[in-house]
Amino acid sequence: MKGMVYEFASKVDKLISSLSKEDICLRNKNTNAKRLIEELFPISRFALKLAHPGYDVLVEAHENSGPVDGTIILGKDNDRKYFVEVTYIYSYKESMRNELLLKTGSVPVSGDINRDKASGDVIAESTIQTIDALLNQLAANIIERYSDKCKKNYPKGTFLIIAFDDPTIFGFGFWSQLLEEIDRQGGLPDGDFTEVNLLNCATNEMQKITYTEQELIVMNLRNEYKANKVLPKNSNT
Repeated sequence: MKGMVYEFASKVDKLISSLSKEDICLRNKNTNAKRLIEELFPISRFALKLAHPGYDVLVEAHENSGPVDGTIILGKDNDRKYFVEVTYIYSYKESMRNELLLKTGSVPVSGDINRDKASGDVIAESTIQTIDALLNQLAANIIERYSDKCKKNYPKGTFLIIAFDDPTIFGFGFWSQLLEEIDRQGGLPDGDFTEVNLLNCATNEMQKITYTEQELIVMNLRNEYKANKVLPKNSNT
């Protein structure tokens, strides 16, 4: 799929809206649901982040036909090119929750869930999960997905999107806690990605979590300014 940024995002949204509840919950290989939800939607949101009035943004999702999941070209003269790779956090247990939701109309959001070997039915238990436990697991999944992607070879300049779907994680407070938990667990190991972004597909929120050395210098200068209320000398920041 290929198109200008707003056209591309609109088409992806319409295709997802046309999916049946069964398509969304089961994401069978014989439908396009899995690719739309787990690949094209994150690419479209990252592209929208790069868009601004008067600047052309061309988006292409390669859909298994390229070395990365997508390419984004900025400017009429192809001023900048972004290679984009997406990884989506979606465990087998989450797929079982969606399967049970489709079958019964409701499912516990936390607690143990398994498939009965004899009947094949999904059996779920309802327990209370603290926000700390949720963030702990999500942070571990993010680090694991990032580490797995670092083992593969991608073109120089590739941007990584780590996507997940959790309506309970939203707003500055929760994002701050999540980033603190990632750091507490050791942070992201060294990798060759130009930039790493987290995307919560449930809330449509994206957070950049890696920075270049120059960006860190600027951020430190801004923090110093906020603390002292005075701009450093010879700085336009």
